[in-house]
Amino acid sequence: MQRKFERRRQQRIIIRGYTAYINDGKSTYHAVVQDVSLTGVRLSNLSINFIMKRKPYNILILNKRNKKTCILARYRWIKRRGHLVEMGFYVTNSLKGWVNLVKRKGDKK
Repeated sequence: MQRKFERRRQQRIIIRGYTAYINDGKSTYHAVVQDVSLTGVRLSNLSINFIMKRKPYNILILNKRNKKTCILARYRWIKRRGHLVEMGFYVTNSLKGWVNLVKRKGDKK
């Protein structure tokens, strides 16, 4: 039996009720935040029309009360889900709010 090992440096924390907005240079797209870590974020329900480039994207993340957190991230992987996609991003730069969000959500596990 072959084991599949994850190469993660940080633990993923599943979060619910958070949305994200990401701009590809032409349009702004809405996505659902699935999980976070200090160095990454997974977004789902992103339009297949999103234009992927190997550049950092500004991602605005909102909680249920519309509290904002911004990160700068590069996409690492993509999975097609019908007419939508799920994408993983590597966080290249974050504000204090991102670190606080991840730590607060991690403490609730």
